Amino acid sequence: MKVQPEKDKAMIPREDEPKENIYDDIIGLERWNPRHHARMCMDDRAAQFAPFAALVGFEELIGDVQAKHEAQFEKE
Repeated sequence: MKVQPEKDKAMIPREDEPKENIYDDIIGLERWNPRHHARMCMDDRAAQFAPFAALVGFEELIGDVQAKHEAQFEKE
């Protein structure tokens, strides 16, 4: 059985009020906090999603192969 946190009654939208947005029912809810581990710090989180070069040297290798093929093509 999951225990639901207490909700602030002011944050719960009334059923008879029209919804302007499909997310109106969750906009005012408190942010979920994990129970078993601490939140990741913003620096680590930013590093996790930062761009990276997965194939280091790949562009250079492609350029070398391209130059080799172009040289061979020019000879023919």
